[in-house]
Amino acid sequence: MLSNTSHNVSEEGGTGGSGSDTTPTAVQTISALTTLEDVADAKRFVGANPSNYVKFNGNELWRIIGVYGNKLKIIKANETIGNIKHSNSSESNVWNGCYLQNYLNNDYYNSLSTTAKDMIETDTWYVGPGSYTETASQNYTRAKNVSWTGKVGIIATYEYLYAASNDCYNTTAYDYSSSCYSKDWIYLNNASYTWMITPFYENSVEVLYIRSGGGLLPDGMSVLHGVYPVVYLKSSVKITGGTGMSSDPYTLGL
Repeated sequence: MLSNTSHNVSEEGGTGGSGSDTTPTAVQTISALTTLEDVADAKRFVGANPSNYVKFNGNELWRIIGVYGNKLKIIKANETIGNIKHSNSSESNVWNGCYLQNYLNNDYYNSLSTTAKDMIETDTWYVGPGSYTETASQNYTRAKNVSWTGKVGIIATYEYLYAASNDCYNTTAYDYSSSCYSKDWIYLNNASYTWMITPFYENSVEVLYIRSGGGLLPDGMSVLHGVYPVVYLKSSVKITGGTGMSSDPYTLGL
């Protein structure tokens, strides 16, 4: 459900793993990397092509967005699950209750392997409205005003903006099409014309999406855009192999 409360430990910090098993958790392994950017209450993979590939849901390639407290947050890599509407044009553009939110947390979630479901954490997401005329930090501040709890979402505007190298963080979302798109692995993950979880701040009938060239714009909710599912992994998940390269992705275990 929607709330205006502060985010839970996933965005604000925590520790992973306990008990007699001394194998490091995935969070501990990834947190030890020196290449992550510590920004907006998470440790994030940034730049054009970080080594953040992971196998999930069988042999599917996903990528690690970053460490959110005691959990990893990952996004499907390379191929969308299809072009899907956000919601009907007569509805509100809020995430909670929209067509896409319901589809991802029912039909899509039910299609996942049992192992994948066992790794997914129900968690809190920032889904407040954003703007293509604002920077990463401005979009992050707006996003925190509204939260939603669920299993499957999509990328937020601020997460897309913060996936670029840090010299882009003062660039507005629209202007990522000038040079920052080439420094942002999420855009380079074939993310043109894909929905964001972020409603457009200036009205209630449009949602932000990644356009061709990497900048953000709003679009009508019944338009069909690509969808890359995003999930949080449970804090107990471990990395059992791999180096994170596309040719040698991390493998996961519980």
